[in-house]
Amino acid sequence: RAQLAELYERRLDDSTRAFSHFAEFFVSQPERLDVGERLAGLARAADSWDDYASVLERAIANVTDERLRVRHLVSLAAVLEEHLEEPQGAIEAYERALIIDEQEASALAGLRRLYEADEHQPGMLDTTLRLAAMEQDAKLAQRLYREALILSVQLGETEAQVSACEAILRLEPEDDAIADRLATRYEEAERYEALAELLAERVDLASDAKESGSRHQRLAEIRAEKLLDLDGALVHYAEAWD
Repeated sequence: RAQLAELYERRLDDSTRAFSHFAEFFVSQPERLDVGERLAGLARAADSWDDYASVLERAIANVTDERLRVRHLVSLAAVLEEHLEEPQGAIEAYERALIIDEQEASALAGLRRLYEADEHQPGMLDTTLRLAAMEQDAKLAQRLYREALILSVQLGETEAQVSACEAILRLEPEDDAIADRLATRYEEAERYEALAELLAERVDLASDAKESGSRHQRLAEIRAEKLLDLDGALVHYAEAWD
């Protein structure tokens, strides 16, 4: 079939029949990425993306290798999103890919893009947090976490706020505003051990003696009143009064 497709495409200039033969070959051997690329080229030339999407679906049904299935699902999603303007179908294809590989970055990025276009904030928050956790570039990861924080505040998602704040502080420990927001969320949730650990870290980052003393004082109060740790509280009271 591949040879017939070549004949129709190059010698007989019959792209319709060439597409048909390439399609049947690709469906039977979906690992032949070169054939898939030829099909995409024919679809582009004839603006027959609907036919190409149908071929991809048929090919996906015959794939046994999971990585290859993810690759074809992402390709299908891209066709549905960019050429057929079917965002819901694209979302479903990206989600199918993520069921197989939850860290498939292109699928997450595609989902985030579609959710943003649809102003679907819960979906944007989920995909932004997941992309941020995978990002190797610290500056880009921090930007994504800050975007997630804004979304989580808008949605009133406390746990997502906590996750975003914790991640931002790991990347930028000296951000006092984020630390204060995280401390508030911990206190609201009565997570006093986590709050005490956070405050202890902030003590070491104090800019001067006055600020250090204030932080020791706050930590001592948490130790005494919330954790009933009088010995620990006395240590920090002593530091605060020193």
